[in-house]
Amino acid sequence: MTKYVTPKEAANTQGVSVSSLRRWEKEGKIKAIRTPGAQRH
Repeated sequence: MTKYVTPKEAANTQGVSVSSLRRWEKEGKIKAIRTPGAQRH
């Protein structure tokens, strides 16, 4: 079973800010899963 984490949890795990994760997603460096309500996971 796949476990999804919130952007905040992922940022804390990686030692970066949430804005860095969002930028990396925009640049295509990482992929985020979005819920039907457009929230990132």
